[in-house]
Amino acid sequence: MPIAPPYFPMPAAEYLIAVAILLTGLMGAAAWIDWKTWRIPKRLTVGMFALGVIMQLIGGAWLGSQGRPGWLLDGGTALGLVDGLLFSLAGAITGFAIFFGFWIMGVAGGGDVKHATALGAWVGPWFFLGILFFSMLVVAALTVVSLLSGLAKGKPKGDAPMAPTAAKPGKRRLMSFSLPLAVATLILFLLIFRVPLGLSNS
Repeated sequence: MPIAPPYFPMPAAEYLIAVAILLTGLMGAAAWIDWKTWRIPKRLTVGMFALGVIMQLIGGAWLGSQGRPGWLLDGGTALGLVDGLLFSLAGAITGFAIFFGFWIMGVAGGGDVKHATALGAWVGPWFFLGILFFSMLVVAALTVVSLLSGLAKGKPKGDAPMAPTAAKPGKRRLMSFSLPLAVATLILFLLIFRVPLGLSNS
């Protein structure tokens, strides 16, 4: 069952749902570890990045071998491999560039930058922007909850847990992005797969 538009390699519902479950699980594991330790292990982010590239190489090769249009390139398995690689790297670069900017501003840590880069390698540039949009909504919701909780406890600024910021030693950021990104990834996949999952008829 094809799922398009928008473009995402391997347009077969069963495969894409499996990929979505795997990625969501990895994002959830990263969020859990980050919540407990305020850091995301480098081996996890590097592993996620490598696996994301591999999945897109497989997807691009499959599309090319089936004569299906790719992201940028069409025409056989070899070009499909290149197309999948370009798709993955474009997503990784998008994630890195945005979160590197956040890191410079002191609102994200170095682990968030690596985590976003790995996520981009899985989903490509456009889906990454969609996940970022939903993650900002999650951040806003968590901020409101924190403020309301703080007001209820007589602390006007809230009492959200603070994490060290690698960009500016001695300063602390309000929260990690791993949880918002994980929740946003789940939301986006539920929207994409709402028909195959029986959540919607259209």
